[in-house]
Amino acid sequence: MNAASGHGTGQAALLALVLCLALPSLSFAQRFSVLKCFGVTTNLTGWNPLGALIEGPDGTLYGTTSAGQGSLAGTVFKMQKNGAGYATLKWFTNSLEGAAPQCSLALSGNVLYGTSLSGGSASCGTIFKLGTDGTGFSVLRTFFGADTNGNTPYAALVVSNGVLYGTACSGGTWGKGAVFKLNTDGSGYGLLAQFNTTNGASPYGRLTLSGNTLYGTTRLGGSYGYGTVFAVNTDGGAFQVLHQFSGPEGRSPKSGLVLAGDTLYGTTYVGGTYSYGTVFSLSTDGMVYTVLYHFSGYDGQGPFADLVLAGDTLYGTTLYGGSSYSGGLASGSGTVFAVSTNGSVFNTLKSFSGDGRAPQAGLLLSGNMLYGATCNGGDADAGLIYTLGTDGTGYTVLKPMSGCRDAGTPYGQLLLLGGTLYGTTYSGGSSNAGTVFKIDTSGSNYAVLRSLAAGDGTAPFAGLVAGGDTLYGTASTGGSSSLGTVFKLNTNGGAFAVLRSMDNTTGGNPRAGLVLAGNMLYGTAPNGPPSSGTVYKLGTNGLNFSVLKAFTGPEGSVPFGPLTLSGATLYGNAWSGGAHGWGTLFQINTNGGGFSVLYNSYQGSVANAPFTLANGFLYGTSSFQNYGVIFKVQTNGSAFTNYCIMPGGSDSLPAPGLLLAGNTFYGVTVSGGTSNMGTVFQVNVDGSCCTVLKQFTGGDGNGPSGGVVLSGNTLYGTTSSGGALGLGVVYRIDLPPVVCATLSGNTLALSWPGCEGLTGQLQYSTNLSQDAWHDLGSPIAMGTSPVTAFDSTGAGSRRFYRVRMY
Repeated sequence: MNAASGHGTGQAALLALVLCLALPSLSFAQRFSVLKCFGVTTNLTGWNPLGALIEGPDGTLYGTTSAGQGSLAGTVFKMQKNGAGYATLKWFTNSLEGAAPQCSLALSGNVLYGTSLSGGSASCGTIFKLGTDGTGFSVLRTFFGADTNGNTPYAALVVSNGVLYGTACSGGTWGKGAVFKLNTDGSGYGLLAQFNTTNGASPYGRLTLSGNTLYGTTRLGGSYGYGTVFAVNTDGGAFQVLHQFSGPEGRSPKSGLVLAGDTLYGTTYVGGTYSYGTVFSLSTDGMVYTVLYHFSGYDGQGPFADLVLAGDTLYGTTLYGGSSYSGGLASGSGTVFAVSTNGSVFNTLKSFSGDGRAPQAGLLLSGNMLYGATCNGGDADAGLIYTLGTDGTGYTVLKPMSGCRDAGTPYGQLLLLGGTLYGTTYSGGSSNAGTVFKIDTSGSNYAVLRSLAAGDGTAPFAGLVAGGDTLYGTASTGGSSSLGTVFKLNTNGGAFAVLRSMDNTTGGNPRAGLVLAGNMLYGTAPNGPPSSGTVYKLGTNGLNFSVLKAFTGPEGSVPFGPLTLSGATLYGNAWSGGAHGWGTLFQINTNGGGFSVLYNSYQGSVANAPFTLANGFLYGTSSFQNYGVIFKVQTNGSAFTNYCIMPGGSDSLPAPGLLLAGNTFYGVTVSGGTSNMGTVFQVNVDGSCCTVLKQFTGGDGNGPSGGVVLSGNTLYGTTSSGGALGLGVVYRIDLPPVVCATLSGNTLALSWPGCEGLTGQLQYSTNLSQDAWHDLGSPIAMGTSPVTAFDSTGAGSRRFYRVRMY
């Protein structure tokens, strides 16, 4: 008799028949569910808009952001000019599609074209297109680092007659960048010019097209190494350097050019009289170069973006400077300025302060209003979209970019109280310093109970413990010495208090959770004194702190993991040190006496506990030759053995802790599995029947580092990454029923503890490769009372059996 699994139809679930074991994961993959993806996607705008806005025929504004929370590497968005109707058209969460768009978009008909600085299969950038309604996204071109065709496109594209023109700031034959063209259907890619330092290097700015001539700038290269202005025909002919920057008249232009008649206008990022950049004009034949304005700091510093022209006035932005300028480079929050085309009149229209910072993006002029973006500033310091009259009045923030600091990156184990799960996240919250959260076991009523800030303690690695309605936890950094804290709060989020700010004298940077016994908390700190770590205790009222053990190295050092309490004895492990340098397992009494090393690890690092104590043995996990193993050791330190290799293949590195339920351990690996993103597994206490319950694939989580908790027949856990934004998930796994089989002669008796009231149909197959299953007998009433399922006398060839559960 063999066990097999199959795929059900409709709501029916298939159970493979095995002897007294939980069923393999393939037969109940549908029982896994994600309760919470960390990172709020609703109204998430992305962060740090760097490119200028563009306007569609109906007045809609389109733009990009360059970053976002978690794995969000930028967005394409649209909005109305009054700030209404903001919508995200594209999320860059798949790096193969592109990442970190730095520039504005090009619009042709109802299609937007853009570039991403990174992403793509070689992380060297992409060219993409997207419908103005958010549909039809496709990658037209992926750039490669070793490709002589250029890579890393920084600037926006120019579209004309079905052809896109752009620049790559690196790559090409000489690695100094190139000018390229590409048809809007993704075909016909070719280089029009390549830079070799002599003729320029590293083009950052957008091209300007006039007739069949493209004009542009390079940030570096030329005779002085400070950049050039160039021209090249759209067929790649007639390339010429129109101007080479020398420094006093400006250097290192990062912007493109604007053309009026036979005159080009642009900016240099630095150089000029005060070394803070210039505005210049240049005749299209390169003969007449004029500095229109030298920035000096209070009027702006570092003009980065393209100018816009209206009549005889040029409008632009500076990345720094303005009224908040205090001297020196990169000082001040930036400006919006206006300068006449002959340089006779200059006005600072806006000096940014708390209402925006670092306007790297250029401007859009519509009527008598300017529209722009700041890279930083706003409530979340994630940038904003603003409007400003051409006379400098009417400054209005249209849309603050949302930092959307929802919780993210949960490393610690969940705590289950009734029907509610409590946990911590390493990042997220209003200060992006971590959170304490709760969520019902059904996935509803998610709430951040506390957004941690510097004084509270930041970056909690561990889970929580509870005493009544009070939660206790640790933070690895922050507090008065920036070395972490022990804190408490109520289960409703109130009454938060720091019980102890850790330090390097008594122990710093606690990464492990706490043990609660009566009114005392016990924990470990990996640093201090003398930087080898401590075991400490602390009253739940924040008093009576004392160091129970200060490690010195030979008996272990760097205790990362939590403790296990049995009676008056604490068991723990040190990550390094000891006789062989691989760490130790130790015990110590709650009064600080009785310390002893139980075991010196020598074949692999012992994971960061906690131990599971059963039948006089401590059980734990460790890594051994790139495999995760389960070990056991008697509480007196004898009979240590690695007795079970974890499922999931090599590199299935274990996460701390095993959950013991009956005769079964449940645990997780932070890696391994088919996607090398971790697994959830079960194994009998005797080491038999290792079974993978879940293999993570990324979208459903990645890196389950916090172990699992069990409620009834359901496991709950977290992954530290993965999910929609790469910030982790809370998941549940409904365990399959245990099928117990007793074979007597040719007669098999089956029972399903916990499945009373359910019905199953026994089926058999003689050829699994054909997936041909046949009903055997009548449906079976499942339950604890054994049912004689069948008599296989005369069955003939070997059969495979399964049960379809209804």
